[in-house]
Amino acid sequence: MALSALSGCHPLEPSAVTDLARSVGRLRTENERLKGALATGAVRNQAAGVLAMLGRITPEDAWRMLRDVAQRAGSDLDDLSAGVVEFAQGGDLPDRELGELRRALDRCTGDSRGQEHAPTGP
Repeated sequence: MALSALSGCHPLEPSAVTDLARSVGRLRTENERLKGALATGAVRNQAAGVLAMLGRITPEDAWRMLRDVAQRAGSDLDDLSAGVVEFAQGGDLPDRELGELRRALDRCTGDSRGQEHAPTGP
């Protein structure tokens, strides 16, 4: 009580403590959600990097390929991304996803080969 008199603040009411506890709970939940989003983003970036390297394509094209393969294979983007990273480290990838990735890389390298050999001038 003396502290509140000196500081000009009123002591916390029980409802204020409850509100603070709720706020802390919400902030903790949001913090965990953001940590998860950062981790997921890192795995997606790694997977796109693997595809960019394998296909010798731009990062933007690798992102498009990753999304396209996930859609074609009926896979969750996060699961596919984790699978691509594991595959790059010697792990396995489900046959459906691996097949879609191979087809996508073939389409991409076929496109880039055609562009490399196309005439560039008159």
